[in-house]
Amino acid sequence: MMESMKYLKHLVCGTLCLAMCVTARGTGATEFKVQAELTNQAFYLENTEFNPDANIVDPFTIHTRLRTEVEAKINPYASGVAQVEIGYIPWGNDTLNSVGQGAGGALGTDGVNVETRRLYAKAQIPDTHFFFDIGLQGQLTLPTAAFHSPIFFDDVAALVTRYDRGKEGGLRMLWARPTRDPFKGDNGNIEIGAVDGWFSLGNLTAMPYVMYSDIGKDTTIYMRNFGKRSHPSQGVRFTPTTDADGYWFGLPLSYTPTPNLYLGADLICGTVQSETRHEEAEGYLATLKVQHTIPGKFATVLSGWYGSGNDANADNGIEVLPVLSGPQSRGLKATTLATDADMYNISLVSKTGQGTAGVNLGLKGIPLYKGLLLDIGASYISGTSERGHGMPLYFGWDFAGQNIGFDKGDYALEYTVDMDWWVTNRVRLAFSVGAVDMRLEGEDQSNIATKAAFAMSYYIL
Repeated sequence: MMESMKYLKHLVCGTLCLAMCVTARGTGATEFKVQAELTNQAFYLENTEFNPDANIVDPFTIHTRLRTEVEAKINPYASGVAQVEIGYIPWGNDTLNSVGQGAGGALGTDGVNVETRRLYAKAQIPDTHFFFDIGLQGQLTLPTAAFHSPIFFDDVAALVTRYDRGKEGGLRMLWARPTRDPFKGDNGNIEIGAVDGWFSLGNLTAMPYVMYSDIGKDTTIYMRNFGKRSHPSQGVRFTPTTDADGYWFGLPLSYTPTPNLYLGADLICGTVQSETRHEEAEGYLATLKVQHTIPGKFATVLSGWYGSGNDANADNGIEVLPVLSGPQSRGLKATTLATDADMYNISLVSKTGQGTAGVNLGLKGIPLYKGLLLDIGASYISGTSERGHGMPLYFGWDFAGQNIGFDKGDYALEYTVDMDWWVTNRVRLAFSVGAVDMRLEGEDQSNIATKAAFAMSYYIL
């Protein structure tokens, strides 16, 4: 498989070089487009350990971030994009060395809080449907029809070739490396190669894909068997002591029988193979989404999923879908707060679907005022693993229940309310509140946690 990965990289690189040469012909002056986004966000989390006596150091956090993007259009067939971010900068908290002398408060300094988010070139072979992207790209993901991909949804350095005929069909090949290790402090030796495509048959669209990942020795990925509830958690990281190979297959399907009715489904299977048996993983995830839109009013959304769970044999690996992006990836979610996923992720208790099943009912886009929309969602989530071998859960952006494995018989209820308001074409406000009620088998009382978030963004175009 490593040979195939090398051939894929060589093919993509060679095609990109050819494309850049073809599109390099000059057509006049370079056209520049500049846009910026200044965002302030406040978050509140309470009792995320589902323990009334837990010592919550600071449940309230505020962040500031400024993103500036410049696109240089060389000609109709080639352009380059650079995006720089100052932030995020927490208010009143210097644990990230984000304030004070030498903290990187301006471009060209030591860069503590200055980050190059995107830096890539885009090209098209003239008069064809072939497109190419090379460089540091934002949030590359795999095709999905119901939810965002829980397997891989990350900022990457990538080589991407694409044959795109719009809704008719297309094909994409990519080789990528995550630009940031999703588990800070661990070796990020991960290479990813994928081929995906799409084609339509009337109102039915299929988007099949295959993905391979070479996972280096001692590289942490998000798939670890969870210990018994009575024992302290060892975290959710899984680190093979030898090189491992990951394989994934997905078949997203979408169907629009009428302009106001949408049906989407994903079937995802994945496996990680290692020289050490208990370091292997194999699992699947099935998702479904039905959305009916009432024009001028709102959309009703019914969605659900089922993810494979662990059995009682911890020596033969784990039986959950291996995931590369980690708990911070977008993954499964009921509603979307109008902010960037890196800053806040208003998602279901289970962000990846590993070892869980659930259903969500939501009303989206309810108009309250000019430019102000309301989303309401309610979710039921249950465990699919045998007792004592469930996966941990996440709530908001935090770890939910640090000594809790979510097993069969355990369930949770989550409620979310989101508001998104475009005050003007440059000013956007977002507000979200939510609560989750965790019900663990064998416990008489429920464990309730709450969350809230507010964001204000100003766009300079």
